[in-house]
Amino acid sequence: DEPHPDVEVSDNKVCQTITAKQVKTWPKKQKVPAVKLSQKYVILNRIATANWVPIRHSSDVAT
Repeated sequence: DEPHPDVEVSDNKVCQTITAKQVKTWPKKQKVPAVKLSQKYVILNRIATANWVPIRHSSDVAT
């Protein structure tokens, strides 16, 4: 086993990554609107939604 470097990731960095830098900081309401996701994450969100247990759905990404 090779040692892995420690990586620190903030909510804001994740938010910037999944929205292609459209949203700079994670919203105070704790959700990123699905319409702000980059194309790659829109596709992943649709796959996850299709495989999710059928309960009340929201088109947001929560923390």
